Order: sequence, then C-alpha cells, then structure tokens
Amino acid sequence: FSASTISSAKWHIPTWVSATDGTFIGRTQFRVSQNSPLPGVSNGNAIIKLESYNPTGFSFYGTDLISNQSFSLQPGQGLDITFRAKMNSPISAGTVGGLFLYSLKPGSNTLHDEADFELLGNRPTQVQTNIYGNEPLGAGHPQFHTFPSAGTIGGYHTYKIKWALNEVSWYVDGKLVRTANSNIPTGPMYVHLNMWAPASDWAEAYSTSIQPTNNAA
Repeated sequence: FSASTISSAKWHIPTWVSATDGTFIGRTQFRVSQNSPLPGVSNGNAIIKLESYNPTGFSFYGTDLISNQSFSLQPGQGLDITFRAKMNSPISAGTVGGLFLYSLKPGSNTLHDEADFELLGNRPTQVQTNIYGNEPLGAGHPQFHTFPSAGTIGGYHTYKIKWALNEVSWYVDGKLVRTANSNIPTGPMYVHLNMWAPASDWAEAYSTSIQPTNNAA
C-alpha cells in the first residue's frame, strides 16, 4: 500500500444488505460501508482492525478488506497471489487474521470457492491453509504448518498462493508447505484481508479469554 490511504478504486469493505449476507461471522460484525471508512494505512501497511468495544455489547467489530477486481484463471495460465503480513502484538487467543481468495457461486449463499492462509491467535507458531472448490461454507480441508523460517504470526512473513487449473500450492517465506490436487477453485475470486473472532463452533480458533463489551474503557 504505497499511498497514505487505501484506494477506493481498488478496495472496498462489505455493504450490509441483510442479517444473512455474510457480514456477521463467528462472534464478529464486519464494519460495513454504510457507517465505516476504509481501513487506515501506516508505513505502507493496511491496518486491519478487530475491536472488542461495541455499544451493544453483542459482538466484536472486525474488518474485511476486499479487492474490487476479481481474478480468474485463463487456459494454460496460473495466478500467484503474494501477501506480506503480521499480527500485531500482543497476540490474543481467539483472534483470526485471514489472507485469501474467495467468492460465492452465483445464486448461492453457501457454495463457494476459496484458497486461504489463516493466522490463529491460538496457534501463533503455525499458519493454517485451507481450500474449497464449489463447496459449502464450513470446515473445508484445513492443514497447519510450522513456519519454515521459525518465528510466529507476530513477525512479518511472506505468504504466497499459486493457483493453477488443476493444482493449488501454498508457500511461506519462499518454502512450499502444501500442494492440493483436489477441491480446486474454478473462480473468479476476490482477494480478502480480514480480522475477526470466531465462535465456539471453530474450536481450534475460539477462546473465552476475549469477550465483546459495551464499555469503551
């Protein structure tokens, strides 16, 4: 992010349509375009926030930054998507940072394509990869990987997804950590950068140590 602000010509946050439109996941309400600006930028970094303060006390406030452009595979070609990111310290259990490609299938609220990295506060020395190919929302096909260069999600790492017609590969700091030859997305998909707090149905990522609050202090 080379400018002092995120470009609305390239990025957006969700627009709330209904209570079931996907802007509320886990224990988190994503900020929506009706009442929130795009995330801020500091030293070339997009600041993707999760906040426990909510005047209603009902949920966390998270952020989902989405590319305006969708990305599709062309015959005989692949696509590389590279992220450089870190989770700010102190790392809190019960938080998740997502770096991924995603799109719902036309006419469906659950069938979707996705290829992702997830940074879980519960497992700071590992990164999770996952994939969905025209599949319902849910667990998917996750795997955990210890950082090949050591360190934790609290330090900068480079995360790359190589997406081809019959294969998806994930690289961390230039090292291959996983290759999948099934459940391959067919796209098109959008780039997402998000931060949120899951509910107890995702046991690997959930923690009771953080709770939403209606007290700003």
